[in-house]
Amino acid sequence: MPNFTEKQVKEINEASNDGERVVSLYQNDCYYAHLSIYRFAVKMANGKKVFDAGCGTGYGSHYLKKNGAKSVFGVDFGADAVSFCRRHFKAWGLKFRRMDLAHVTGLEENSFDMVFTSNALEHVPNVENFFRSAHSVLKPVGTMVVAVPPLINEKTRQADLDNRFHLNNWSPEQWMHTMGKYFSEVTLYCHKFTRGDEIKLDFINFPDQCKITEHDFEFIEATPAKMREIGTLTAMMVARNPRNQDELPPLGTPTDFIDESSSREPPEGSAPTEAPEERSWWKRIMR
Repeated sequence: MPNFTEKQVKEINEASNDGERVVSLYQNDCYYAHLSIYRFAVKMANGKKVFDAGCGTGYGSHYLKKNGAKSVFGVDFGADAVSFCRRHFKAWGLKFRRMDLAHVTGLEENSFDMVFTSNALEHVPNVENFFRSAHSVLKPVGTMVVAVPPLINEKTRQADLDNRFHLNNWSPEQWMHTMGKYFSEVTLYCHKFTRGDEIKLDFINFPDQCKITEHDFEFIEATPAKMREIGTLTAMMVARNPRNQDELPPLGTPTDFIDESSSREPPEGSAPTEAPEERSWWKRIMR
């Protein structure tokens, strides 16, 4: 069992919202799997202005800035998350603010080279509002990087539906179709662990049991059919070439579903959160 002081446990508890967010203070397999998603974006972010939409506790925003991004602006719905970000990650060109991704406001048009969002859009009501905002704040040659849960079979689909905080239960095809309304090029990638022959990935292990880093993952360009064949930890998409304004769907146009994907209203009185299965790592340190 890791040796955490009472003060450290309290800080992890508060930052993680009882385990609903990944926290850099608890660097286990789950943390590095999430961090690898940011590593995937490092080359694309080099020298660029990045908008990290749904930055959580800020470790990824800081990672992008440390690894070459010109600036990173991270936003999250949770005031507690933003407070944690500001306390723990300070650097020139790194800023954090509280913001609802369903209502992105106060940002100039054509002001970012990249919009990055990891494990956040499944929580956003009327997610097309976000895509429209992302399109607006991106420069004409901007790039958007999106990571969402992979609904690639009945098991993953049911698990997603069982999570009441996941509002957009979408297949990779549905995400690509919707993003394609705003970008003329959308590429899908599988997120794979590369050391499976020697190490079993364990998202609920302790930090002192962790033997991996963010470098132990790879991203393989794929079709949705290929993703279903080889599996993936995350559905990763890179969107390029923002469409012209006159090509965008009219404001308020409802999402058109091309398969069994669906969206639902958020639970009454709820706020966006991460998947409850990610809370288990936090519960272990409280034993």
